[in-house]
This record gives sequence, structure tokens and C-alpha cells, in this order.
Amino acid sequence: MKLLIGKRSTPYILTKMKTKILTASLTAIALLTSLTSVISPVSAQVYSAKAQATTSNFDYPSGYFRDDKWGVQLRRYKGVYTFERIHLETQQIIASSQVTKSGDKKRQVYTWKKDGYSYRVSYRPQQRDVIRLEIYHPSGQAILNRLLVSSF
Repeated sequence: MKLLIGKRSTPYILTKMKTKILTASLTAIALLTSLTSVISPVSAQVYSAKAQATTSNFDYPSGYFRDDKWGVQLRRYKGVYTFERIHLETQQIIASSQVTKSGDKKRQVYTWKKDGYSYRVSYRPQQRDVIRLEIYHPSGQAILNRLLVSSF
């Protein structure tokens, strides 16, 4: 008789445990879903406002910067900030005016895209005569990382 009760009680206990686990899981999912829908828009607005405030006072370095192989011309005219990259050996030029800003006042980052490649210029106002040029392949792999100096 004990074996019969054991067999009957095991499925009952397992069913009861499954029910508790399922209830706890559904409660957790409901809670996370409601938190995500409440928190996400607010945090996104705060982040967006902070990023906008951070990049609104950027310096927009301008001029011609170079090393022995690469040159970069940066210009800002009528609110349009343009980038022109010159390979000094081949004279190949790539230009773009679709800029995205990131970073902060101490380290400003400007990124232009052209044909899937990303051209990133980092600038530190305390070193006005130096920029860092980074070029990224469309796959995201860095293919160039050079310091260029102003040639005024």
C-alpha cells in the first residue's frame, strides 16, 4: 500500500512544483515586461538629452592635419561639417559630410560614413594641433589608427 501512495504522490508533488515554477516564471516575466515598458522610454529620453547636451558644445576642429601618408581636411561651413581624407601617395580622396558626434567636451569624436566604411576623428581641445584618424572596414574591423598633426 505504501508503494501505491508513493506512486500517486510523486506525480502530484511534481505537478504542484511545476505549477509553482510556472506561476513564479510568469510573474517574473510580467514584472520585467512592465518595468521595461516604464523605464526604457524615460531612460532613453534622459540618455538622449544628456548625449545631446554633451555634444552641443563641441569645438569642430578645422584645418589640414597630416602625417607622412595621410591627410585630413576638416571644414565647417553653414552648419555642415565636412571630412576629406587624402592618401598622400596615391592622391585618392574620400569626402563626406554626414557626421555623427559622440564623446564629451574633453575628448570629442566625429564619425563620418562612406560606402560602409567609418572614418572617425578624435579631438582633444587641449591638444589643438593633433587629431586621431581611425578607419573601420564595414565589418567593424579597424584598418587604420594614426595621429595626424596640423600643418598650418
